Amino acid sequence: MTRYFRLLLAFAGSAILISCASTRPTVDAPIDGPPETISLRFGWRAGETIEVDERRETVGLAMGTRTVRSIDTTWTLATEAVENGIALRVQDWMVQASEGFDPQALTLMNIAGKLGEAVRLVVDAHGAAVRLDGSDALEEALSGTALEIGADLPDAVKDSLRAMVSPAVVEAREIDEWNLFIGSWSGADLSLGTPVEVTEHAPSPLTGEAIEVTVRFVASGRVPCRNGETEAHCVRLELESTPDAATVSGMLRRMFGALLDRPDVQVLSESFRIRAALIAEADGLIPHRFERSRAATLHVQVGAQILDPISHEETIVRRFNQTPPKN
Repeated sequence: MTRYFRLLLAFAGSAILISCASTRPTVDAPIDGPPETISLRFGWRAGETIEVDERRETVGLAMGTRTVRSIDTTWTLATEAVENGIALRVQDWMVQASEGFDPQALTLMNIAGKLGEAVRLVVDAHGAAVRLDGSDALEEALSGTALEIGADLPDAVKDSLRAMVSPAVVEAREIDEWNLFIGSWSGADLSLGTPVEVTEHAPSPLTGEAIEVTVRFVASGRVPCRNGETEAHCVRLELESTPDAATVSGMLRRMFGALLDRPDVQVLSESFRIRAALIAEADGLIPHRFERSRAATLHVQVGAQILDPISHEETIVRRFNQTPPKN
């Protein structure tokens, strides 16, 4: 039962957290007068590449056992010209080191990374995501691999695995990652050190239900772009996103009850949140470092059985060794 809920926690996390980064600051700071105003404008152009070093770590807790997995990868982010914008494509994705993965999970990570080279994210001239091209092929390959790994799972859980790699969810996940990275910031004018909160109702791509999400944005300060530099030519941008607890509890109760065919599922407590931090040049949103964490915890009762709390947190750190020039 606990294994099912670990998978369902991942499913719920996709249903909820993908909806948590689809907004951007809508309250603009005054152009003159204190405090200092940071104007964030997208300035990437086609035909450039960025070399990326990424470390991804996941920490899970289930049945009192803590598991830690990490994977170090390198890849190149290339930009291509498209009508009214650019397309972003991953190239030369390669695992440099990994720890804690069983062979099947590492195989799935490798397949996902390599297949990621087959898709491209299209963004407009202002940095807003438009669409993801090529997600159909990605779904076909990942769906078969995921179901092979989960061959002994109930049919309802297998259906949730298929849903997690559907074209709509894959596209929503990629757009969400872009928004956390660049898209949510482009076009904003923020007073340095002054937080801005935005609340909206965002639909989940997995369930279609609207989730109330509060996102807190802040340009926390001017900082050096790279370690070892002394001049503060970059700005640190921080984002935290949390869904409404009451909305999420009701959604989880319905979701788990349907997936497990158990009307007696109760959600005793839950927590979902996203945090992201970008160090970038404000003029052009040229990135130098990006950190992002997604955390989820769940405490569930099924009938008279109270399951141990389950938690999952994924953290990524990316360093950009080359940057695209501004227009």
